[in-house]
Amino acid sequence: MLGETYLREGNFAAALRAVDESLTASVVATGDTSRSQVVAALNDYAFGLVLKSAVLLAQGRVAEAGQVLPQAQHLRDSLRIPLNSTLGYFELDAAWARYYALRGQTQRAEQAWLHAYRQARELSTTPLRLAYLRELAGFYQARGQSAPAARYSLAAAALADTLERAQGAWHVAQYEVEQADRAQQARIATLRLAQVQDAARARRQRLVLGAVLAVLALIGGLVFVLWRGNRQQQRANALLNQLNAAVNTQKGALEIQRDQLNASLTELRTTQAQLIQKEKMASLGELTAGIAHEIQNPLNFVNNFSEVSSELLAELADEQARPERDAELEAELVDDLRQNMGKITQHGQRAASIVKGMLEHSQTRAGERLPTDVNRLCDESLRLAYQGLRAKDKSFSASLT
Repeated sequence: MLGETYLREGNFAAALRAVDESLTASVVATGDTSRSQVVAALNDYAFGLVLKSAVLLAQGRVAEAGQVLPQAQHLRDSLRIPLNSTLGYFELDAAWARYYALRGQTQRAEQAWLHAYRQARELSTTPLRLAYLRELAGFYQARGQSAPAARYSLAAAALADTLERAQGAWHVAQYEVEQADRAQQARIATLRLAQVQDAARARRQRLVLGAVLAVLALIGGLVFVLWRGNRQQQRANALLNQLNAAVNTQKGALEIQRDQLNASLTELRTTQAQLIQKEKMASLGELTAGIAHEIQNPLNFVNNFSEVSSELLAELADEQARPERDAELEAELVDDLRQNMGKITQHGQRAASIVKGMLEHSQTRAGERLPTDVNRLCDESLRLAYQGLRAKDKSFSASLT
């Protein structure tokens, strides 16, 4: 890691020292008795050799790099080291390509670059595909071959544009999730405040009821005393009538308050139902926009691959019209055309499946029940929801974890 960092900064001497220390540590580790540890140390050593060749080539020390690369090649063939592993990218073919280019062996350099690009494409390693497309474009441009240079430049631009759109979309989506979380927290705070207010009202009602009960108890005591006191009977009766009137007034006020609360609850439920219906309609609009955008993506791919295929056909026709035809170049062009046709078919079927799903969703009858990939279904639903938000706000971006 230190060697790669120093190499990117252009500090070749420090990078070479770090790589040599790593290689020494790997050699020491091969003395372990465990076979798995020995294999891991040999893998580390192979990665270190490739990085060392990159540093030497960057310094212009081509002959020394030529001594290191065969060792790395032997380890890759023996251990079957893949292009992509937990240690990172094993870019041995790219190192060979740069080595042959510096030595002026353009044909072998071209073969090495094409082999490196095919490996990156087969493993779907997007960063390496983009880097190798640009390297191939620059390689052919330096040789004056404008047609393949333009083709690889166009492919690199399309792939870079796709990556930029995806990254921007993830950022906006992350912002939208944060905004939704803030709104949710605000709604929770509002509900908590309402609960506190309801609890306060309940406490006040209990206090009023307690006071009424206390008054009733007092009335009972007074009535008993007045009943026993014959001389104060009339006075006690009058007081009792007044207290009864007060109780009735309070009871009527409580009934009015209860009716008002019932009316407010009914209105709240009606408003809630209306809000739910509005949210459903808004979700339907977002889903429709997402589906439209989702269909546009495969159509864009179909158009792009069709244009590239037309250029490949023109280049193939020119090559076939030449007196000395290059069979390898023709085979490569045919292979590119075959891949483009496969991509066009794939994205065309993708658009057709989206339309079919929309039609099946709009039908009232129950569709045919089949086993499905729940992970793929969730991924498609999230993508549709994301595209719906993108249709409303082009600056929207999000990342899904």
